Amino acid sequence: MNTFNLWKIQLIRGIFALILALTLFLYPGLTLLLLISIFGAFFAMIGLFHIFYAFKIKKQNQSWKLFLIEGLLSFVIGCFVWFWPGITGMILVYILAAWLFITGLLQLANSVKLAKQYKHTFWLGLIGLISLFFGVYIAMHPGQGAIAIITIIGIYILVYAVLALISAYALKKSNLR
Repeated sequence: MNTFNLWKIQLIRGIFALILALTLFLYPGLTLLLLISIFGAFFAMIGLFHIFYAFKIKKQNQSWKLFLIEGLLSFVIGCFVWFWPGITGMILVYILAAWLFITGLLQLANSVKLAKQYKHTFWLGLIGLISLFFGVYIAMHPGQGAIAIITIIGIYILVYAVLALISAYALKKSNLR
């Protein structure tokens, strides 16, 4: 397996996250329904990318199961958010916190497993740690105003985007170990 596929996935993740972060910063007054729709689409797209990537690397990489779990989780949550926005509006903060926490753990596990094959998996681990941090923070502070939550989410997604783009660049430049 070469690093081409992994860096491309990171690049796509980074681009989608950057678009979402910029949208949140430029239009913080979006209606809740539109915000829910954006998050649903984001989770579902990220999930699909991970599912397809997991099956693509299945024969060459034991880490494919972690990508598949993360992809399925993201896709299911994205579909739930998209199809039931009314219910989601009440529990969006907790869904987001749980998603960040669980995918953070999976990203950390992936960075450790992939370190045996790739250089520069530190960035994947850092994304996981930051995901964990924001998941715990959001779960502990759910009662803050909507704009504050949107700003926190925007900051997280911007950091995620930057780290995913750095990871893509580093993986593209690296060689397999």
